[in-house]
Amino acid sequence: MEGRRCNACFMLQGFGKSIDATKEELLRVDAEIPVAYARACKTAGIEHFSALSAVTADRKREWSSATGTGAHGGWYAHVKGKMEQGVKEQDFQSVFISRPGVIYPGNPNASLNGKMSRAEMDATDSAHYEPVSPQDVAMSMVFAMKDQVRGRFKGVKVAHGGHSIKDSLAAPTTSSHPEVCLSVCLSVCLSNVFIRYVP
Repeated sequence: MEGRRCNACFMLQGFGKSIDATKEELLRVDAEIPVAYARACKTAGIEHFSALSAVTADRKREWSSATGTGAHGGWYAHVKGKMEQGVKEQDFQSVFISRPGVIYPGNPNASLNGKMSRAEMDATDSAHYEPVSPQDVAMSMVFAMKDQVRGRFKGVKVAHGGHSIKDSLAAPTTSSHPEVCLSVCLSVCLSNVFIRYVP
């Protein structure tokens, strides 16, 4: 980030299909690297930070051989919770954490990696597991960042689950460029974005 004048960062780091990761790989990619990135952002003078997490995030959860590194397992929840805690500890002026339940690239009725159908998600917890598109997640993070940079909230704010993320899209926007940029990052699973954000 040296030489770049920016005040806002988006952290989108993640393994992708977590079930294919080892326990150590998931911890490294989804927690240790993101926290190191947040620490570097803080050192570089970043004031506002936005992180992509998961609806199940809970650092108190533990490893289970039954679920392994799968997206609904204890270790995945632990790793995401550990990442969130590490980001919060950097003491940014504001932090927004997006916790989608399911991000679907196309058909919201499709199964989640062949393991969880829309019907199963509805039966589990529709408020939390309501599927959202990458575009909705991206736009909610950008809208939140606008509020962060404008000083509308300080500290930590969390959008928990699909409904919460969709509700945050009610705010109007005046510029399409950040939404397009962030949406592309989410769609192709790139990791992190840092920008100079002018409200």
